[in-house]
Amino acid sequence: MRIFNSRHRASFKKVFTLLMIVCLITTVIPLAGNADTAGAAAYPEWNATTAYPANSIVTHNRATWQAKWYTVNEEPMDVLGNAWTCIIPAPPIPPAPAENPGGYDSPAVFFDDFNMYSTSSDQSLIDFGYEVSDRTGGPGPGGCVWSKNNVSFVPNPEKSSDKLLRLTATTNGQGNNTVQAELLAPQQFLYGTYSARVKFSDAPAYGADGDQVVQTFYTISPYTLANSTDYGEMDFEYLPNGGWGKDTSTMWNTTWDTGSDRVTQATSQSFNGWYICSIQCSSSEVKYYINGSLVASHSGKYVPTTPMFLSFNEWFIDGVWAGGSSQRAYIQDVDWVYYAKDKLMTPAQTEANVNYYRNNSVSRKDTVKNSAANNGPKAAILSADNPVNSGSYAITAKVLPNSAATSINIYEGSSRVLTQAVSPNSSQEQTFTYNVNGKGDGIYSYRADLSNSSGTTQSTTTTVQVTQSSGSTLLPASIGVDNANNTGNYTVTVTAPANNSATNLKLYETAGGTPNAVLSKTITPNSPAVQTFTYTAANKPAGTYTYRAELSNPEGNTAQSTNLTVTVTSAPVLRAPAVSADSTNNTGNYNITVSVPAYNSAAGVKLFETAGNTTSTVLDKPLAVNSSTVQTFSFPAAGKAQGNYTYRAEVADTGGNTLQSSTVTVTVTQNTGGNTDNLALGKGVTSSTYIANSSVITDADKATYNLAGVGEGLQWIQIDLGRSYNINTIKQWHYYGDGRQYHDVIVKVSNDPDFKTGVTTVFNNDNDNSAGFGAGTDSEYSESSSGKTINFNTVNARYVRLYVNGNNVNPYNHFVEVEVY
Repeated sequence: MRIFNSRHRASFKKVFTLLMIVCLITTVIPLAGNADTAGAAAYPEWNATTAYPANSIVTHNRATWQAKWYTVNEEPMDVLGNAWTCIIPAPPIPPAPAENPGGYDSPAVFFDDFNMYSTSSDQSLIDFGYEVSDRTGGPGPGGCVWSKNNVSFVPNPEKSSDKLLRLTATTNGQGNNTVQAELLAPQQFLYGTYSARVKFSDAPAYGADGDQVVQTFYTISPYTLANSTDYGEMDFEYLPNGGWGKDTSTMWNTTWDTGSDRVTQATSQSFNGWYICSIQCSSSEVKYYINGSLVASHSGKYVPTTPMFLSFNEWFIDGVWAGGSSQRAYIQDVDWVYYAKDKLMTPAQTEANVNYYRNNSVSRKDTVKNSAANNGPKAAILSADNPVNSGSYAITAKVLPNSAATSINIYEGSSRVLTQAVSPNSSQEQTFTYNVNGKGDGIYSYRADLSNSSGTTQSTTTTVQVTQSSGSTLLPASIGVDNANNTGNYTVTVTAPANNSATNLKLYETAGGTPNAVLSKTITPNSPAVQTFTYTAANKPAGTYTYRAELSNPEGNTAQSTNLTVTVTSAPVLRAPAVSADSTNNTGNYNITVSVPAYNSAAGVKLFETAGNTTSTVLDKPLAVNSSTVQTFSFPAAGKAQGNYTYRAEVADTGGNTLQSSTVTVTVTQNTGGNTDNLALGKGVTSSTYIANSSVITDADKATYNLAGVGEGLQWIQIDLGRSYNINTIKQWHYYGDGRQYHDVIVKVSNDPDFKTGVTTVFNNDNDNSAGFGAGTDSEYSESSSGKTINFNTVNARYVRLYVNGNNVNPYNHFVEVEVY
């Protein structure tokens, strides 16, 4: 076939000539860095206000154009009659990048942006392998619970089409009214790169601030391995209100060898807002990054060796409350989480892959689970001895011979109910059983996960149906309020007991007429943890309000709480203060406490002391008018002479009106300056670094293994005696099981919690001044069950600080007990 006939030859010459020109032009135009603009960089961008003579060359819409004639304000377009001719077409738009740009995702990834879930009970959340904690126990204050109701998925205010994982931790300052939140991904994570976009919060979502709350992104092995070197944990733990020896906002990056042996790095600054937290974990080193900057690096024995769960949680440090008795809540949000197995990636690379997934509508992905198929353990065989029963049955998991598994986890729905170690090379079948008794009516699903260093393999799901159970009981809710006498703003808290057959809750409010339902909630039947709900009343008019909570089950049965009455007054009134003494007969050291009732019009309070015929003002404080909480002040009396002292408090409003408390009289006899009682017993302990089990230091148990570890290097612990005392004896016990000697043992006392002023050193065996406090003259000593008794001249002090710097066996620091007299 002929391509051109005689009629086309003239046109061919023109076209050929033009193509030669184009080729010539393209050979002299330098390559631009962006493929979209290659060939255009040598010419100016077309401008509507510029006059262009014939043959002018410009760029526009990524193409190159030449003017046919003189033109101005005529946009270059490929249409008939236009003044411009396209001489270099726009290059094609490059295709979307491959799913694994740069190969960074190989060999397997875990990714989730939490857009697929509506509630923490969604089956799709469970099917993806997540565990939502719904249990009692630590970490956290005694009596606290972890509730799946505190794990939610909320719209992203930055992009309404996206959702965020939200963890909410609530409390009123009491352990049994503290509810915490936790979400765990399956136990399948070890070496590779971890990354998450997390929003930390310095202030509560509502309520008083100041509690020592912990907001986290971390990995952790089953805690059954805590005493083994097979244990592993890598932590981002943010304490916005300080804690663990720090009094400012601090991020703690900690890597654990065992449940008691760790290495940590603290970064003291605010991390309020959104941050990308990343971990690179290899077989030799763990590195922590925040927004791409390296903040910590740990190696050696601390590098994990067994698969871990990936988790986010939010909880409160035990016993450290600063928000009074009002209800408050802290919130932590998570935008996405990402893990690349066995691949070390920069934070920028992980973020690029996340952006690829989100731009291509990939909401979640888990190929880590499948990557264990070749190298991971064989799946367990799961069965129930009685699939349809009345509440008592057994779930059995059979682990096949030579399964290669090192641990097993059995789940009921999203809750882990059993964790045990597995013998990986056993030639015999291994059996693990979870026994259930007293289960309420319902359908329950179970699965078993087997894990080793290559990953986790899940069993098929086994379902059990409980009908006509004997263990399903409808129990009434408890009900409380943060302030029963107020001016219209208060919070009612309703708590549904654990192991309850109720499925619905209603809170009724009665104000002189028919009860009105002000709160209606669906609750989880037979939950192993209590479920807590709140109703916040705002700007209520004056009057009396009665509240009653009702729980009901599907059979139509109901259980009623006791009635709760709240009184609202139209305006704050002047209320009298109260005065108390911790001891009314003593030897000169005592504490006077002044309490001013909530919702009070008082603007100031004074405390008067009368001794003989002399009355003096010993305390004068301003008040927050109409505060919703009780305001408390202390006057520490120290070294008082023998005699009687009478105290009364007085509040005054801005109009000059006053009210006085009743009086309290304290008798001081034979002030010798000494104490026969251990002043440190049960007192709080803080430290220069993270300290676990701090309460054992002042619990009177002097067994050598009842100890608290305080890291390596020079560290200190500090005991707050609660007020100032005249003291002259301190006893301390370090670990004494092998008679070791601890170095740089230094003991100081002061009334200044920062130990900047009024500091007295009562013991110092740092003879070479390695601690930097001056060379001591005391001698090192061998630890024994008798402890070390330090006697000194009487000093008035409230705080005791004890230093130590390792020992002659290892570099670690330990405290068993401290007593102060």
